[in-house]
Amino acid sequence: MPDRATALIKSATYAAELNDFSVSRRAGPEAPLPLVEKGRHFAHGPAHPLLVMNVVFGMTVEDLSEQALAHLGYWDLRFPRFVYPGDTLISSSQVLDKRESGSRPDRGIVHVRTTGVNQRGEEVCIYERRILVKKRATYGGA
Repeated sequence: MPDRATALIKSATYAAELNDFSVSRRAGPEAPLPLVEKGRHFAHGPAHPLLVMNVVFGMTVEDLSEQALAHLGYWDLRFPRFVYPGDTLISSSQVLDKRESGSRPDRGIVHVRTTGVNQRGEEVCIYERRILVKKRATYGGA
């Protein structure tokens, strides 16, 4: 199994993210800026933001998306901090709104905000999305 830095380089390459900080192993004072954060030096640059988003999203699938009929859009996607090899990510979602579908009475639209944080509790990924779901009554529930 490749080390974490090698895995991130491969991910960046697959995503055609060829910025020096995404594919370089340089570290220390001569490294590109993202390798230095608050006086700490990293052996590799940060993970590609879309990889971070997909990891954070993937942690919500069982709770939010597994029964989804459709994802109706993502917006306000932000990456306030970099994620580096060895960071631990935690994901949580908050329901902001829910409403019936205007065209299908057995379905509803749920609006959620998902936040990913690192092991220090710092936000690393925040986004909102809407999900089309069947109503509970469709499954025989109350």
